[in-house]
Amino acid sequence: MTHTIAFNTGRTYDSPQILKIEILNSSADDFGFITGKALFIDHSRYIAATVDFLAFGGKDSDIGRAVLESYDSGEYQAEIFSHYA
Repeated sequence: MTHTIAFNTGRTYDSPQILKIEILNSSADDFGFITGKALFIDHSRYIAATVDFLAFGGKDSDIGRAVLESYDSGEYQAEIFSHYA
């Protein structure tokens, strides 16, 4: 089963920035940290990419913030946006 998240960043570019995130793989440790890889689509900036993330806590909002943090720091691998749009 695929785990997908819609994460509203609170920002607006061409439209409100809501990242559509698909968790490709993840694992949790005994301390509550989650590491994983996700595909995100940002329709407001026409970007699709994969990103490695590290989140503390298992809520969708925790993972969304971790994906956004990696995205903001440029730690993502761009995909072809039109393949996902």
